[in-house]
Amino acid sequence: MNTKTTFPGRSIGQMGNTMQTRTVIPLLLIGLLVALISLGCLERTPEPFSAHIVSIENPTQSSITIRWTSNTEGDFALYRIFWNTEDIFNMEDADFLEVPGFADTLLTIDNLSQATLYHIAMEVEDHDGLISEISNIRTASTMSWLMEDFTISVGSEPYGVAFSPDGTNLMVSNSEDGTVSAIDVVESQVSQTLVDFSYPWDIAVSADSTSFFVTEGTAGNLKQILFEDFSLVQEVSTGATPTAVAMSPYGDEAFVVNSGSQTISVVNLEDGIVSNEIAIGGIAYETALDPFGEYAYFSLPAQNAIVPVSFTDHSVLDPIPVGAAPLGMAIAPDGLTLFVCNSGDNTVSAVSLDNGDGGSSVVLDVGLNPQAVDVAQTGYYAYVANYDDGTISVISLATMTIVETVDVRPTPINLAVSPDSKMAYIVHAVGGEVSMLELSK
Repeated sequence: MNTKTTFPGRSIGQMGNTMQTRTVIPLLLIGLLVALISLGCLERTPEPFSAHIVSIENPTQSSITIRWTSNTEGDFALYRIFWNTEDIFNMEDADFLEVPGFADTLLTIDNLSQATLYHIAMEVEDHDGLISEISNIRTASTMSWLMEDFTISVGSEPYGVAFSPDGTNLMVSNSEDGTVSAIDVVESQVSQTLVDFSYPWDIAVSADSTSFFVTEGTAGNLKQILFEDFSLVQEVSTGATPTAVAMSPYGDEAFVVNSGSQTISVVNLEDGIVSNEIAIGGIAYETALDPFGEYAYFSLPAQNAIVPVSFTDHSVLDPIPVGAAPLGMAIAPDGLTLFVCNSGDNTVSAVSLDNGDGGSSVVLDVGLNPQAVDVAQTGYYAYVANYDDGTISVISLATMTIVETVDVRPTPINLAVSPDSKMAYIVHAVGGEVSMLELSK
């Protein structure tokens, strides 16, 4: 893209304050003006205040939207927005757009390259041609949504997946062969295989980020493992056929779904015992956590509903109706929207949350048999694994629409977005492998 145009007071190559031509002023007149200014007889006209880029919003494969602070000075004329793809920001090589004064302080820069890192800055010009200092420089990437051309082999029938908080390790549970694979994300390979699990299913990370928990379906246990050396911390007997697990944000309790007894076991982590059993009116499948520490949500496939459970007093709220056979769930980083995969009708319910109970919902058509969903920490997009047609549906949180469908390898059953929101790791049930979808640079 080359949108450079000449504008008053600037040359295309310089981007400075140099005029292409200036009227020659007699030296005596210049001296007189300087003297008058130094004596306070004349005031020097100040440069306009600089703008500040507040946020980057809703990047796509070909556009980036920016929002900035408004200039309220009376002689303000326009904003000038620059962007380039060099290693560092360079105004001389930047493309730019001019936005008239008092327009909206929101602009979408279009016609950008896919999967490219951009540096963005801006300046303000007034009606006298004076120009502000350059603003803060923001860096943003257009989206990739491109599959890597290789996969990582793990164990048999993998399902559970979770990142270490620093994003360097990805843990994958392999239910059929009773192992957990530790993937070195930097090297894109399994660095260690943990053994002696009895049908490991779900994985959750502790609130203090030092350990992770694995449910054992056939043994009826919850195991806690240290990230540092993968040693066993404790093993707690829970209910019949534990599957999903959710960690209290306060770090003191784990909530374990017992599909065999239709209950939730509340595990006191300090004492290593089950301190409470909660009946939720059906067999739960998966969990999602309110990031602000109020509720855990459990999907009830047979009831076509999800049910909130309070972290503080373990009370069960009224079920929230969703689509058919809800399975995997995830909550947006701002805690305002719960995404629910409805495997029975090939939809995702985007449920508005208010004090735990569901408000309005948006229903989105996705691929066949959606199993799992995860939301990038940037809050721009949610990603849905569609098992039967081998696709990932990309949901824009800004518009609540499907903006892309990506073909992946067969049988995607779970996925996790990296903490930096640049990559999604997709677990494939058949074949025992993990594939990678690049999200952004």
